[in-house]
Amino acid sequence: MQDFAYRKKILEPALIRQLSQRSNKDATVRLATHIALIGIGAAMVWLAGFSWWLLPAWFFYGTVLMFLFSPLHECIHRTAFRNRTANDLVATVIGFLIMLPANYFRSFHFAHHRYTNDPKRDPELLTPKPANLPQYLWAMCGLGAYWWVQLRTIVRHSLGSISGNFIDESNHRTILLEARLHLVLYLVIVVASVLFETTIFLYYWLIPAILGTVSLRLFLHAEHAGCELSDNMLRNTRTTLTNSAIKLLSWNMPYHCEHHVFPAVPFHQLPALHQHLKDHLAVVSNGYYRFHREFVDSI
Repeated sequence: MQDFAYRKKILEPALIRQLSQRSNKDATVRLATHIALIGIGAAMVWLAGFSWWLLPAWFFYGTVLMFLFSPLHECIHRTAFRNRTANDLVATVIGFLIMLPANYFRSFHFAHHRYTNDPKRDPELLTPKPANLPQYLWAMCGLGAYWWVQLRTIVRHSLGSISGNFIDESNHRTILLEARLHLVLYLVIVVASVLFETTIFLYYWLIPAILGTVSLRLFLHAEHAGCELSDNMLRNTRTTLTNSAIKLLSWNMPYHCEHHVFPAVPFHQLPALHQHLKDHLAVVSNGYYRFHREFVDSI
């Protein structure tokens, strides 16, 4: 109730309700566009063959592949589509592709919203922010901060070890079964690759995904790093002003403070919400390059 009263001081409830209207059309168009970009990336990898063009092709393809995190995030909020089943189905498929199970991520992410930048309760802070340049480079590459963490979590959950006070006990069985299904399917893919002597999954999934994680980590790091450790949503979350390409790929999530203040507002309304909130924002960066340059200078 206090949170609602706080937000009411910024925008009228009628305007919030208007901006919170979901749209199947906007979600479908944006998802189709994202899938088309993935298709273009895959075609680039195929055309590159084993030439020197393969690495940049992998990097582009992997970036758009890993930025499926954006529709996953929107769908676990259930704000992408008007239909709950559509949101959950898209989230489940994407969660498998990027090794971030949807039901677990929903519990994790909702706790992050509830306790943003609270050192004791925000699960995002369970992995410490980099405090020096080597830690920063290691965190941005994603091998330890993303892939190892996700794989270890899935294995632990599949064995029935579900910990974390952000996971309600009523969700334990769902998360356990979800982790076991993911693990079994990953093992099936590995076994099939060996039996059929194919590198297709390595070539079009694992390698580009690992490379693309760099772009995703650079993007996600800007959301809260260096922000105030408090419960003030206008100060503990950063909005980053950036170009249309990044906003397209990230489903407008550079408007991150706006999202945290009004998480029920869907991605396609965030630019409009920004216009209403821009005078209230306390932490705004003018581009990702400038943010990272300033962050590196500060550590």
